[in-house]
Amino acid sequence: MQKALNINADAAAAARDQLLSTFDRLDERLVGHKFLAGPQFTHADLTAAALLFHRWSESWSAPLEIDRFFDEQQGRPCYVWVNAIYRDYRQRH
Repeated sequence: MQKALNINADAAAAARDQLLSTFDRLDERLVGHKFLAGPQFTHADLTAAALLFHRWSESWSAPLEIDRFFDEQQGRPCYVWVNAIYRDYRQRH
């Protein structure tokens, strides 16, 4: 399975770099903005929050390396922003 999906150290490093680049772009977009695509909460905000930071789900389970990676991002503007999105716009059932 690892070979078929090209899961190896080089691919993992490339994916990490891509994710950090995405975080950089989100950080830049959020300067002076509360939301990603305009003056109010939109699907863009919902999608970014859900795709990038689903670890706040009660069912989150990931390898230690992934948890560490996300822990390292806690001070980033996009990380702080997504915490606010979850706090302010996620309905609890």
